[in-house]
Amino acid sequence: MAEILLLIDRDENRRLLVEWLSNRHEVTSAIDESDPERSPDLCIMDRVSLERHATRLAKRKTAAEPVFLPYLLVVSQQHLGEISSEIWSQIDAVVQEGVDELITAPVKKTELHGRIENLLRTREFSVDLRDRNDELRTLNHINAVIRTVNGALVTAVTREEIEREVCEQLANAPPYRFAWIGEPAVTGRTVEPRTAAGVESGYLDAPIPVEMDGEPTGTALTAGESRFVRPTETTAAWAEAALDREYRSIAAIPLVYGETVYGVLGVYSDRTEAFGGEERTVLDELGRTIGHAINAAESKMALVADTVTELRFGFADTPEPLIALSEEGYEVSLEGTVSDEHGDVLEFYAIEGDTEAALDRLSSSPAVESARVVTDGTDAALVELRLAESLLAEFADQGATVESLLVSEGACRLVATLPQSVAVKAVIEGILANHPDGELRARRQVERSGTNRQAFRAVLEADLTERQREVLQTAYLSGFFGWPRESTGEEIAESLGITPSTLHQHLRVAERKLLDAFFDRDDQSDT
Repeated sequence: MAEILLLIDRDENRRLLVEWLSNRHEVTSAIDESDPERSPDLCIMDRVSLERHATRLAKRKTAAEPVFLPYLLVVSQQHLGEISSEIWSQIDAVVQEGVDELITAPVKKTELHGRIENLLRTREFSVDLRDRNDELRTLNHINAVIRTVNGALVTAVTREEIEREVCEQLANAPPYRFAWIGEPAVTGRTVEPRTAAGVESGYLDAPIPVEMDGEPTGTALTAGESRFVRPTETTAAWAEAALDREYRSIAAIPLVYGETVYGVLGVYSDRTEAFGGEERTVLDELGRTIGHAINAAESKMALVADTVTELRFGFADTPEPLIALSEEGYEVSLEGTVSDEHGDVLEFYAIEGDTEAALDRLSSSPAVESARVVTDGTDAALVELRLAESLLAEFADQGATVESLLVSEGACRLVATLPQSVAVKAVIEGILANHPDGELRARRQVERSGTNRQAFRAVLEADLTERQREVLQTAYLSGFFGWPRESTGEEIAESLGITPSTLHQHLRVAERKLLDAFFDRDDQSDT
């Protein structure tokens, strides 16, 4: 039943119209001043009422957009001759979108019925189109949010990181205003917050009991199923607190994997009509996805005692001189790195192909500060490079260790590891922000291998000074300890920017400490 607002000045005309229309429609005779945005389905008025209520009618018309709000003007037969462009200009001036239909009085019931049905049908189409567009926008929006959240779950490793990503992504996506994840407290009587994002404003300060018919997150945990609630529909204290923070709709979704409930996700919107049918389905699926991700993260942490995070990257243009070399058929692989006394990185690469041509190409690149062949083997040459901008140095600055780097056929593949203490997400974001050509291709937890070897290296590195270690590693990578020697002491000293005598002093001390560590001797006298 449509609502018709009847604004007719003459009592008898108004009475007759009310009598005719009331059989099929709900008829009102006054503008609802309590809700300025509320509009009827049709307004029938005469010229006197049009002039009297012009401002309010214009506001109603504007507020209804983009929905069609029809205005039907009744003009008496005796004034029909006065209808001119001047009168229509007057009508358009007082009603923003103008009067939509005009009918003369005395009104014929069949004509009035036809006009009204046509206008109401047009409005119905308009409302239906609005609703369909709103639903489509909502679904597109929520699906985009969920895709973003799922993408974050793929790269998250720990439970804390998973939960933080979920809450941040949801809280930053209008119309969502606040999101948090909680779990049952030790007592089992309340929901204990684990992480939150968005406009919380002390909402979680009050204990949330795990019970039916309470705050939705506690109810969802008790029932083991999602709850979608509008605080306006209850007078509970939590609802008043929610409305104070403009939470007009609340979704509470259990985080479930198998028979295990890891907690509950609360999502709060400032829209009363949020969390429609399809949106509920998507959020339910998100709850199961989060539960699965938490299970996987905790299972990995339980099974792996000593782990690091392994990151696998692909780069299309970085490092530029090595990419350019590989496009000419060369294959380049990292052998090791050291830092000189200025903190610049010396990088050692095995290069397969014409060594002389490769060195000429690298030396001519503005991105290469220095290049020299350490040894020219049968299968590959060992080349020492000092690059103007070192990708390896960037990883080192982030606390990551580059385990391997291979450049072939115009692409670079790099594997790096990070200890558990490093913020993995920050490392990934930092590298990709500096190198838009990069792509994170894999992320996983891997077990450290060679524990005894690592322990031995830890003891040795703790005893060596940083400079002694750098000199020893540079000499090793440069083939100084080979026979015949692939690099002289003078060449290595020049690369490091020190004198040959200083080089040999550092080497003798480092060699002594290496042997002391190997033979487990504590009576070291060199420094």
